[in-house]
Amino acid sequence: MDRPGKPFMCKGFEIINHFQEFISPARVSTYKSIAERDGVRWFDLYQWNIDASSALWRDLAIFEVVLRNSIDSRLRERFGREDWWAEFSEKFAQTEQAQLHRALHKGRGSIEAKFPVSLPDDVVANLSLGFWVRLLSGGGRAQYETLLWQPTLRKAFAYYAGTRSQLFVQTNGLRQLRNRIAHHEPILNRHLKKDVESISRACGYVNPALEKYLRNTSRVNEVLNQRPVRP
Repeated sequence: MDRPGKPFMCKGFEIINHFQEFISPARVSTYKSIAERDGVRWFDLYQWNIDASSALWRDLAIFEVVLRNSIDSRLRERFGREDWWAEFSEKFAQTEQAQLHRALHKGRGSIEAKFPVSLPDDVVANLSLGFWVRLLSGGGRAQYETLLWQPTLRKAFAYYAGTRSQLFVQTNGLRQLRNRIAHHEPILNRHLKKDVESISRACGYVNPALEKYLRNTSRVNEVLNQRPVRP
């Protein structure tokens, strides 16, 4: 695929007009309305959206692994066992209990059915980003502020000085961004510079060296500067 600003070519002919046959009208209309406003071609914006999503996906992957492993490490430390959920999961809100149950049973075929428990690292890997983010929420009747945050999870973010609720809003926003990218949705109307800043800061709450690494290696700002503009 050609870079933003150039026509999409395939075997010597331009297929921009034909490409929209493979994209839903609703999705095309999003790009067309923004393209009309900005005075650019909709397909250039479509290509740029893919490039921006790809660059952000790399940073979000680092954020997700850092978040889940930091939380998991603190819970293992608190309960003195790798499968900390064995003693604790009944205190979770129903949504988290259901997700944990699915993670425990994911991928079990007839051969594996005889084994009562998945490996702890497999369970952690099977849990979605939403699960870990929701542990930073209020938890409803589960009262995660007193159940999780104060005794344990604040230690997972040793360099964070704000409240649990503020951290939840920040990480949940990144979860929403991740899901939009995962479903190939347009992200070009978001404030992406703030998003990439939020990703690096969130990693810095765990370890400032991680924030520095992301700031030095992220390609997001480079791609953002390549957004198609009016000739």
